[in-house]
Amino acid sequence: SLDYADVVPGVPITLSGDRAKKDKINQYFNTAAFQKNAPGTFGNAGRNILRSPGFTNVDFGAVKQFPVRERWNVQFRSEFFNLFNVAHFLPPGNNLGAADFGKLTSARDPRILQFSLKVNF
Repeated sequence: SLDYADVVPGVPITLSGDRAKKDKINQYFNTAAFQKNAPGTFGNAGRNILRSPGFTNVDFGAVKQFPVRERWNVQFRSEFFNLFNVAHFLPPGNNLGAADFGKLTSARDPRILQFSLKVNF
């Protein structure tokens, strides 16, 4: 259904930012701040009132070309995606009745290294 939940008055939606990382993964926002809306109502929770975890990414690539003959060369390429292997979590579960409500359960790709060798003639 496309119904929004009701926000419980007086209960903060966000939790303290100085919690341990595992605590943030298990409860990214205050799930007690939401309750099921009454039948026949749309709920009072606004659209986009929650934000996903931040996202920073460092990719790196290097290319070295070696001349072999007058018209030939060999190119070596290395590419590193998510160079520092930082966990980038996807948005938390947002289905009020589900077991993963408010939890970060999946992440984007880990570090990926890619190498290639190309002969140009």
